[in-house]
Amino acid sequence: MFFIATATLADAESILGFASDYRIDGSKHGTSVYVRGRATRCGIGSALLRLAEAHAVSAGAVSIHIEASLAAVEFYKANGYVEIERGRTHLRSGYAIDCAFMRKDAGRGVPRLPAVC
Repeated sequence: MFFIATATLADAESILGFASDYRIDGSKHGTSVYVRGRATRCGIGSALLRLAEAHAVSAGAVSIHIEASLAAVEFYKANGYVEIERGRTHLRSGYAIDCAFMRKDAGRGVPRLPAVC
């Protein structure tokens, strides 16, 4: 599931950021958040993350895992994630990057999506 934040800037629609939720295995989900440089520190990333987390919980997630770029570690810590260890992850492009493996239990401040009629 993808969540996308957009805005009209200079009369053109722009993507400010996006987040995703995906099932890793059973009740273990993964998420990620990316925000355009000019849109950072405006709350967009945290709002997108909350949507992805809520979707994960509504889909049965017990824990949410992130392979965070080293530049994003503090963002995820500020949003309740705990760093488990550091290592490398392989991108779909074939490149490997240094990362922090992080986790948040679904019962620890993860929002739930509101019920829809």
